Parts: sequence; C-alpha cells; structure tokens
Amino acid sequence: MSVTLPDLPLPESAKGRIVITCMRNEGAWIVEWIAWHLAAGFGHFLVYTNDCEDPTEAILDRLGEMGLVTRRDNARKAGQRASYQIRALRRARREDLVRAAEWAAILDADEFLAIKAGEGRLDDLFAAAGPADVVSIPWRVFGSGGRLDYDRGPVTRAFRLAAPEFCPRPAQAWGMKSLFRPDRIEVFGLHRPKVPAGGDWSSIRWVDAEGRPMPERYHALERGGWRFGRDNITYRVAQVNHYAVKSAQSYLMKVLRGSAHGGMPRDAGYWRAMDRNEVEDRSADLLAPAADRVMAALLSDPVLADLHRAAQDWHAAEIERALSRADMASLMAALREDA
Repeated sequence: MSVTLPDLPLPESAKGRIVITCMRNEGAWIVEWIAWHLAAGFGHFLVYTNDCEDPTEAILDRLGEMGLVTRRDNARKAGQRASYQIRALRRARREDLVRAAEWAAILDADEFLAIKAGEGRLDDLFAAAGPADVVSIPWRVFGSGGRLDYDRGPVTRAFRLAAPEFCPRPAQAWGMKSLFRPDRIEVFGLHRPKVPAGGDWSSIRWVDAEGRPMPERYHALERGGWRFGRDNITYRVAQVNHYAVKSAQSYLMKVLRGSAHGGMPRDAGYWRAMDRNEVEDRSADLLAPAADRVMAALLSDPVLADLHRAAQDWHAAEIERALSRADMASLMAALREDA
C-alpha cells in the first residue's frame, strides 16, 4: 500500500536519508514521531524492536507496508550483550539500506530533530552547515511542564518547557546527536560516530550545525566525548528536543520499560534530573504544521488509525495497572510532590 502526503510531497533527497532507532512499547508515540521526521526530510526508518507488548510492531509493520519503515527483531538471545542499542547499531552498519543512504541519524523515539533555519527541514540544516560528513547537534532537555496525567496529544505541543541553554546540569543537557554519511563511518555511535572509515579522522569533515569544525579532542573517544563543551555548543541552527520524561504517568511506563542501553537508573532521581522546565521553548512550532499534515495523511489509513488508538488505549490501561502496584504508586506520589 502507498500513502499520499497532501501538500507535502517528499523531496527526492529524502530517499537517501534514514533514521535508525530502537523501540519497545512506544506505540502511543510512533505515528507522531514518524510524521515529524518525514516532514523534516527523512525518507525511511530502520527500527529494531524487542519484547513489545503493545501495538508497536503492528504499527511499524503497517508503516512498512507503506514503504516507510523497515523493522528488524532485536530480542536478546542467550549470550548476547545487554545493550539493545549497541547490538542494533552493529547490525545496522551491515544493512544494505543503510549502506546506500546518503545521510543517517540515530534518534530515539523521545527525540525530535528541531531545525530552526529556513522551513525547519534537513535541506535548511545542510545549507547552514555546508559541506560535511558529520553534523552534530545538541540535545535540549524538555520537562513535564507540571503535567501529571498521560496526554494523548502531540508531544511537541504538550511539552514546551525545557532546560535553559548552557544548562550546567544534568550532563545530558550537553549531549549531542549526529547526522552522518554512513559510507564515511566504520563504527556508529548513539551520539556521534566512533570510528571513521579507514580510521582516518583527517579525511572526515565533522562540523556543528553552523558549519564550524568540531574540536579534534573528539577523535580520541575519551570520557565525555558524547557531549558538547562550553567552547563549541550552539543552538542557533538546530537542536534535538529530548522529551525524556513527558507526563508523570507516562514516566512510570518509561521506568517499567527500562533502558535500551543501560546508564542512569530510571527512578525518581532521573526524573528530578531530567524534568527541566525553566524556560519556554517553541522550536517545534516551525515544523509543526507540516508534521501535522503528514500525520493526518498517515492516519487517513484506517488500519493505522485503529492501531494508533489501540496503542494509546494500551498505554492508558498500563498506567492504571501500574498505579495498582505499591512501588509504582509510591513513585507516582514522589513525582507528584516534585511537580
């Protein structure tokens, strides 16, 4: 089946741009996230899924029938490493559709690329960055905005409060995500490429969104090499909006789902670190109308629309089940006090 995107035909360049991601129980958010990045100028999505209990896989498979998604099973097998993301990235490097792509980005389902130049599309970002093999962009940490209950509306509308620019803490406020040319990179990384093709960084043009060369210190893969520094961070052209907590109720689902890569425990401490609401940020407003049109086009497919509603219903029902557990009820009480 094919899907028609009214008033927003995908540019020819979108065919060569792919997003790589991992998902588990993300069904309530998938259609918005896919629509957003289609509107931004990506043309395909390679999604690794594991242990899904909600309609995530059915939604992705329907989008696959539309030619937009390729889904791969990423369930952990005996003897495999614990990190779902690292395993997925190693597999992705060998995928023909990734090898053939002009540009790739590794983005989680709670990350939305917000381009502030031009019309908010990849073409505008690349015009600002100039010739490049890698373009790195800072995270912007978004908070709950004091919302306790699950909100079925678009994430980019519901949550507009964020950490300020140059926020000292948490460390994630300085994190980066990157777009890169797959044929120029040997080892992919969640935040930035780890090893260039041939191991030679001198042959790679690695810039920020303004086109400024990234410092050579990033070549060494030292601790903290996934973050910008005060000397080189810039939000002027683009940022990756990181909706890490959403509402308090939806955060419970994040806690129960667990992390695809390990790292900081998802508990009340993570909530306090990532629930940043100091300033209003409306960077999503530029692309939102185009993303809305794409989402409406996708949901004009009755099968996908039914699956989307089912995923939202599942999310709401799971919240109620979680709140019947003493540990989750206690966590919710702690989040309510912090809100």
